[in-house]
Amino acid sequence: MATYYVRKTGNDANAGTSAGAAKLTIQAAVNLATTAGDIVYVGAGSYRETVTLAASGSSGNPIQIIGDYSGAQTGDAGVVRITGSNDDFTATRANCITATSKSYVTVSGFTMDTTTANVVYLSSCVGVTIGSCHLSRPASGSVTLLIDGASQSAITVQQCYIVGGSGARCIGVDHSSTLSNVGHVIENCIVLGAQTTASAIGCSRVGGVTVRNCIVGMSRSGVVIATALAVGQTWTVNNCLFFNTATAMQATTTAEYVENYNCVGPDVTTARTNVTAGANSVTRAVLFDTRWWHSLVAGGNVVSPFDLASYSTLVEYNSGTGAPSTDARGASVKGTYREWGPLEYDSALSTSGGSALGLPIVGSAIVRGVG
Repeated sequence: MATYYVRKTGNDANAGTSAGAAKLTIQAAVNLATTAGDIVYVGAGSYRETVTLAASGSSGNPIQIIGDYSGAQTGDAGVVRITGSNDDFTATRANCITATSKSYVTVSGFTMDTTTANVVYLSSCVGVTIGSCHLSRPASGSVTLLIDGASQSAITVQQCYIVGGSGARCIGVDHSSTLSNVGHVIENCIVLGAQTTASAIGCSRVGGVTVRNCIVGMSRSGVVIATALAVGQTWTVNNCLFFNTATAMQATTTAEYVENYNCVGPDVTTARTNVTAGANSVTRAVLFDTRWWHSLVAGGNVVSPFDLASYSTLVEYNSGTGAPSTDARGASVKGTYREWGPLEYDSALSTSGGSALGLPIVGSAIVRGVG
């Protein structure tokens, strides 16, 4: 087993075996990580490349590709970003992560965005985990995270924030013919659609998937089986919060969908279509913790979900006409420039502190789980 390093100060001619001799591109390091248990640590910065998984690990000993947000391994702390854009505006590459017939690889700790197709595309993969990632801005009509292929099995998506593109699903689990007992798990994720024409999590013909402890909303529908499963196959959906959708849960027949301990907000038009209500599911308002907002507008210094990224092309634009002299935090505008929106970009902001919680993922309507 070996450990490899990637940094924006690196060089692909380097060995990549230490932070001081890091590779420059993620792909160069991934190409070296060919043995089960190998690890690739990636330092902060924007990596303008498509990363193709090159090798497989083994069950219980995966190859790991880790965005080193804390900087503990690479010395470079901050957001570790893979983008399909060369200018942070126009997409030029199809994917950020792509893999075909790879097994037991974990990808974690990355922001991924701005692609001409799927942000993450896994075809016929087994035991791959996508964790602690933020995925957004696929091309119009492209699924943000797409899982397909005849040999797909045991894919885990966990602790991710996934935003859908225009007219497409956030997470898609598909195949051209029916597949059974695939064993995928989608858990502890925030999944938000981009508009009202697609589902947040959608399936065609693939059975044996569990969705649990997710926030799902702002889409045409929540968790949907759009094309029939094989007879006897199901999706299991537990402990999820659904809000601001036309339909929360949907299947082609009631036999395909098992749900329990879910909360469907009253802002959902139709709670279930061809889905039998779980005995412990409820209909209640989904109320998120707002302390981060009050801390922010009371002069707090905590980064909110609405602060622009340092790589946003909307940072440092001329103020235009009638811009307020302070932003929503009460901070004075910096110099003669002003960012778009209510919040000034400030590199000194903290990710913790005060009474703010950061991302508002705690709901008052969470119900007791099924264990």
